[in-house]
Amino acid sequence: MLNLYGPDGKIQFEADQLAARKYFLDNVNTNTVFFHDLDEKLNYLVENDYYEPETLEQYSREFVRRLWDEAYAYKFRFPTFLGAFKFYTSYALKTFDGNRFLERLEDRVCMVALHLGQGDEHLATRIMQEIISGRFQ
Repeated sequence: MLNLYGPDGKIQFEADQLAARKYFLDNVNTNTVFFHDLDEKLNYLVENDYYEPETLEQYSREFVRRLWDEAYAYKFRFPTFLGAFKFYTSYALKTFDGNRFLERLEDRVCMVALHLGQGDEHLATRIMQEIISGRFQ
């Protein structure tokens, strides 16, 4: 529908947003592993060899929680179906069998920021802010 003109003769951009929402409701939300809290998630991902413990060990757990809280406070939403589809098919961490998602965009952004920050809390925070805002990819 995005490629078709609507009755008013305009491109139907809202169709793309509806497709993104449907993709989340029908695919992402139903195929994401649920964790009760951040500690449970991080412990699981480290213990099962999805995340490298060395990345997280460079920071206090308190800082890691603050970083995650700040990332989720942005309330990021994919503006297009293609953006969401590309992230979840190519970048989001999945179970080893490839069937379920283990992280959302905010989780991936935080782990990238922590890794690139190399233990520097200020740098990790700035990197997270730049990525989540879309200024850096």
